[in-house]
Amino acid sequence: MYHAGITDHFYTTDVAEADHAVNVLGYSSDGVAGLIFPTQLPGTVPFYRLYNEAIFDHFYTTSNPPNVSGYTLNGVAGYVYSDTACGGIPFYRMWSGPATDHYYTSTPTELDSAEKVGYTLDGVDGYILPA
Repeated sequence: MYHAGITDHFYTTDVAEADHAVNVLGYSSDGVAGLIFPTQLPGTVPFYRLYNEAIFDHFYTTSNPPNVSGYTLNGVAGYVYSDTACGGIPFYRMWSGPATDHYYTSTPTELDSAEKVGYTLDGVDGYILPA
């Protein structure tokens, strides 16, 4: 999901949370980026969700413990694979300093499009199943 007013991308597996973000908070749906697991399975690692209130930015990471200056841990968004052994696809993390926004994608086309508007690749933050 994306909120143009605060330039924030937001991801969730919770349908009620997604509905609230769209219907109450003003986010618009970007569709499904890919599939992650709601519970931990063999070969998966936590995908932590953090939030920075000062810059209105959601940040997701598999780093444990997630310790990012200015961000508060919101819990585990779900579980992703830590490598390609599962047949998953890379979940790319990107950052735009001017927009103070993290963006995640699993498609090379979206990766290229984001780079053209000023996002830089931070790396792969886990592997997910295609939507």
